[in-house]
Amino acid sequence: DGELCFDRARVAVKYIRTWFAIDLAVVLPEWFALVTHQDALSHFSIVRTLRVLRLLRLLRLMKMERVLQACEARLNSNLAHYAFSIFKAIFAVMVLNHILACIWYKIGKIGNNGWAQAEHIEEDDLLYAYCTSLHWCLTQFQASMEVFPSNLSERVFAVAVVILALMVVSTFVSKITDLMIQLQRITNEKT
Repeated sequence: DGELCFDRARVAVKYIRTWFAIDLAVVLPEWFALVTHQDALSHFSIVRTLRVLRLLRLLRLMKMERVLQACEARLNSNLAHYAFSIFKAIFAVMVLNHILACIWYKIGKIGNNGWAQAEHIEEDDLLYAYCTSLHWCLTQFQASMEVFPSNLSERVFAVAVVILALMVVSTFVSKITDLMIQLQRITNEKT
């Protein structure tokens, strides 16, 4: 009902009724592979299907919009409202870049001639691989980088990201400009 609940028992019951089954289906194959020290399970189609369920966890992001709206409704100052709007825009751009970085990394690992192989990125160093992917995505919004598409699927994705980046950056600049004009108008009205 939109109220913050601190009762752990109620939170646990709600979690078990909603997301627990999906989380369990996603985590169990990974735990089994970790305990048995083998990745032979990845060849079974049911395990691959269960891994796709990870995407369902992204549905939790839909709750974030309601949380942000509730936070915004509690703001009493126009200045705070505009600052919060700027924060939301920056957060949305960062989430978009995170998603694109994950897709870019996956595309680079598919096959044997992707950018990840060309850059000699090992699966052991996942943080470096993620940072390289995120760096690539961020540079598509305004600059370039030493990581380049190595095959057709990477090239198509790169072109789509550049087009998306053009739209996102222009929308972001427009929104920030509009907010700054409104802030200036409020400041002028007070004086």
